[in-house]
Amino acid sequence: MDVAAQTALTNTGSLLAEKSLNATVAQLKNTGQLEAASLALHGTTLDNAGLIQGGQNLTLTAADLGNRSGGKIISGSGLALSIPQLTNAGLISVKQGLAIESLMLANSGNIESQAMTLKAGQQLNNQAGGVLLAKDALALSAGNLNNAGSLQGKKPRDRRRSME
Repeated sequence: MDVAAQTALTNTGSLLAEKSLNATVAQLKNTGQLEAASLALHGTTLDNAGLIQGGQNLTLTAADLGNRSGGKIISGSGLALSIPQLTNAGLISVKQGLAIESLMLANSGNIESQAMTLKAGQQLNNQAGGVLLAKDALALSAGNLNNAGSLQGKKPRDRRRSME
């Protein structure tokens, strides 16, 4: 299933596809469900307070991704995110490896995966209540790292330039 909107898509219901769902929009606001075996979302702004789930494959492309409280982003395999501005107050759960590359990453929710690599060019802010959990290796790289939450990894590697 292919979905396209020139300016905005607001989903308060369910967009479900057994095989693949590809959505290309300038702005996506989701408070409902977006689910498929293979799910690809492309837009300038992705604002999620619902469920975004790719059972086998999940691709998210945006300049700004906000996963609000109650929002869930779930991948049944791995997930690589290259998003300049990422704010998470909900759940990002990846079964296998998770790689996030961002200029600014703010987390007050849960980000969890088997293995995790986080690169924040400017700022990684893991706020109070924020959890970064890798069941295996956790690798962090940030211009500035502020941690008031929890960083957990079986084999943590920290490559920060400065830590506050």
